[in-house]
Amino acid sequence: MVTPKSLILAILCLSIALVGAGLWIVFQPAPARPTLDTQGSDRQTRNHDFFGTGKRYDMENGQEMKPRW
Repeated sequence: MVTPKSLILAILCLSIALVGAGLWIVFQPAPARPTLDTQGSDRQTRNHDFFGTGKRYDMENGQEMKPRW
């Protein structure tokens, strides 16, 4: 059986924990976002290095596509 004293204590502890968590979430500093000026050319070179192809492929006079039926 739950006594009124322990129930009040449990509600008090829970409310303090919720208020603390809420304050912690509200007062978190915003993450620093990099500006476009400081990252523009660096981002382009990284994208080209990752997505770019290193070779030049011959696309003329290739194999003719044939249906499989």
